[in-house]
This record gives sequence, structure tokens and C-alpha cells, in this order.
Amino acid sequence: MEYAAVALAILGVAIGILFRLKVLLPIIGVLLVASIAFSLVAGYSFLDAASTMLVAQTILQGSYFVGLLLRAAFTTAHRNGPVL
Repeated sequence: MEYAAVALAILGVAIGILFRLKVLLPIIGVLLVASIAFSLVAGYSFLDAASTMLVAQTILQGSYFVGLLLRAAFTTAHRNGPVL
């Protein structure tokens, strides 16, 4: 389970650095369906399934935000002229 969380975090950072919001939205939908399928296969109760979906979405979206911050930092570091 921890490996899946790390993989989601790496995926979120990569998406944040490389792509815009239009790419994140379909991935969020796929992750929701995958979380529901995983919860059903594992036999989780409703609250466990809901927390599984919530944690997966939080990890992905939080790491996406970190990727956006990294992209902004790289962009400003490589800017060639004065800002004004």
C-alpha cells in the first residue's frame, strides 16, 4: 500500500511539472474508478472505501500542486530578463 502512495505522489509531481489541469482531470476520474474497484475487491466497508478514495485523491492532488510549484520555480530561475 505504501508503494502505491509513493507511485501516486511521483505521478502527481510529474503531471504537475509536465502538464496542465486538462490532463489532471481525466486522471482523477480514472483514480476514482480504480479506488472504488480496489475497495470492492478488498472487501472494505463503506467508511474504509471512502477513506481510501479520499487519501488517494489527496496524495495525487497534493503532489500535483508540488509539481506546479516546482515548475514555477524552474521557470522563474531560467527567466532571462528583469521581471518588470
